[in-house]
Amino acid sequence: MRIIATPSLSSVSDYYILYYVVHTTVHILASRYVFITAQLLHGVGAAALVTLGTTLMDESVSKASAPMYIGLFESTFILGPALG
Repeated sequence: MRIIATPSLSSVSDYYILYYVVHTTVHILASRYVFITAQLLHGVGAAALVTLGTTLMDESVSKASAPMYIGLFESTFILGPALG
């Protein structure tokens, strides 16, 4: 048989601390769904930008300079988050 120890709350401040910890944890767990939804929407928007932006750039500039422009465009997806 396993015995689970319960915390002893000896004063009123201990109850407030326990309430704060539980209340904060519930809000943090609930807010993760907001971030998941935001990341999904960001992914949908970025997918169109990468696909259509590269195609548009390839057709808009000369064939000799297209690789340079596409390389600069694609490198911003790495350097942007890295630089903040």
